[in-house]
Amino acid sequence: MIELAVAYVGAYLGRKALGLLDRAGTDVDAVVDEKLGTLYEWVKGKLTGQPSAEMSLSLLEDSPEGEKQQTLVVDQLAQAVAGDEGATAELQALVDELERVRPPGISIRGLARGEDVYGEQIGAEFEGDLPESGEITGESVAKDVHGKNVGVRVRKLP
Repeated sequence: MIELAVAYVGAYLGRKALGLLDRAGTDVDAVVDEKLGTLYEWVKGKLTGQPSAEMSLSLLEDSPEGEKQQTLVVDQLAQAVAGDEGATAELQALVDELERVRPPGISIRGLARGEDVYGEQIGAEFEGDLPESGEITGESVAKDVHGKNVGVRVRKLP
């Protein structure tokens, strides 16, 4: 559960770094972003005041998708909530809420970075029935964006 929580924190930090927060395309996106922000603030609160934990979170903020950075935060967060049943229950509730609001049966990965984009650049765009794998991945890389730069966009067709 802690690994999943930190993966969500990494997703939040990645979206924040790319300026994708508060630019959500749907109400579902906005709800997910809000829940990600709540989880991030909760984790940050648990790690604040512990120098090595704060450093781990800072490294994750610099490189949100880094596996080593996430592993460090997982270790620090596990130590921070060890033996604290209340904190563990709070964290589980936050993760459960994210699982509840996330679009069901789909794992979306996408990264968008900016460089001279005029118009729209999308890492992965998906319409229609979900593939059997239930996974969609995509990457969009750009600088100096003048328009939209989206890592992943999903549209369900009627």
